[in-house]
Amino acid sequence: MLNSDTETKEKLKTENKIQKPKVVICHNDDYNTFPFVTECFIRICKMDKKTAKEKTLEVHYRGKSIVAEGSDEHLKKIKLCLRAEGLNVTIENA
Repeated sequence: MLNSDTETKEKLKTENKIQKPKVVICHNDDYNTFPFVTECFIRICKMDKKTAKEKTLEVHYRGKSIVAEGSDEHLKKIKLCLRAEGLNVTIENA
């Protein structure tokens, strides 16, 4: 029984160390224009024009959209750049 408890605790520690995937989410606002947001997605998130327009519409109509996935370092750079442009973005668990 003691061995089982120890194994369970070790398994939980290992699971807690595994990072969950994260994403950058852009939230709707009332001041950035559609063309500006689309251009930011193309330039910063490296989206093609069609995808950037679709994501911009999703932000507008649904209130938010996932605009980037990847490593923590990559997401922090994307977030920083989008925020510098005045967009409301967060990093959240996928």
